[in-house]
Amino acid sequence: MVTNSKQRRDKYKAKLNSKVIGRRFEDTKAIATTKQASYFKDAEALQNKIKAIISNVPSHLQHYFMDFGEEMASKNTDAERRILFNKWATRGLDTSKLNEVGKIFGFIGIIPGVPYIWVVDSDDKEVYKYTMAGIYVDSFDTTGHGTNPRGITTDGINIWVVDSDDKEVYKYTMAGIYVDSFDTAGHGINNTGITTDGINIWTVDSGTDEVYKYTMAGGYINSFDTSLHGTDNVGIATDGTNIWTCDDADQEVYKYDMVGGYIGSFDTSAHGATNRGITTDGINIWICDRTDNEVYKYTMTGVYVDSFDTTGHGDYMRGVTTNNRFI
Repeated sequence: MVTNSKQRRDKYKAKLNSKVIGRRFEDTKAIATTKQASYFKDAEALQNKIKAIISNVPSHLQHYFMDFGEEMASKNTDAERRILFNKWATRGLDTSKLNEVGKIFGFIGIIPGVPYIWVVDSDDKEVYKYTMAGIYVDSFDTTGHGTNPRGITTDGINIWVVDSDDKEVYKYTMAGIYVDSFDTAGHGINNTGITTDGINIWTVDSGTDEVYKYTMAGGYINSFDTSLHGTDNVGIATDGTNIWTCDDADQEVYKYDMVGGYIGSFDTSAHGATNRGITTDGINIWICDRTDNEVYKYTMTGVYVDSFDTTGHGDYMRGVTTNNRFI
């Protein structure tokens, strides 16, 4: 502590002394070098751990896992890491490898599950679960949460159902236990479809021909117009790279990029008469028809593959979803 004028002058001279300044610079540089050396050593060790995990991954894909690791290192909560995991999983990366890399950072991982298809019925307010081959498994009731469930989606962790009467989006566990909801009033007048990529949620409105984007918690982000392509877009799906809407009036499926740029379409008029819901796992597309209670499967380019019948489990299919993209 400086207590008198002499000490104050000596301190000032020391600040101007080149030898003192030089010594302080060298000391500071030494400290920085030591810290940087430690940082780069840790970073190299981390990279080596990831490289060991992805050693059998094609070389042109390995840098994606490295990028995933860098992003994972910046996340502090498991919820943030789960969102990040879903983002990279939807890009087609091996989820088992992503799990292993994530565990380096304390991520509990997503246990690979069994793929299913769910269909929601607006008449009996029931959600029906099927195997990917169309074999009925079980169902859960949505009565008490909305009166007209129209669309359904899942991120493999939760299920969301959108109601066109009260403009609410209801969230359930995969077992059908109600969690909470968010309101879409003010954005559309007849939300009939819903989809998610695990990072955001989109709804499609057949009254305004608009697609509305929300955060996973229901915060409105923006929208894009579909009125130039179809007049009754009732269903919506995404694989994280593109968005598809299905139109009940012309039986067409319209494809967009993630910001609403129109790409193309394919016709489904030979299979079913009233398309209502659409979903995709990035490999195939499924469409449910409310008239014949059939779920139709197509390739990503719109080539018909096969279908399965849902008769006996509801009679007014409105929406369809699958968890296959998230497991």
